[in-house]
Amino acid sequence: MSFGRGESETIALAKELQTDFVILDDLAARKMATNLGLNVKGTLAILKKL
Repeated sequence: MSFGRGESETIALAKELQTDFVILDDLAARKMATNLGLNVKGTLAILKKL
């Protein structure tokens, strides 16, 4: 899987801080985060909730 530095940093920080969820839109990054046990939300889900 290939994704950018921003997505990599976001996943690493979410793991380090043990966040409730992480916001990602890139499909490859979302799959990786899910595989690492993170709860993933997309931008549209956040906007819909607001």
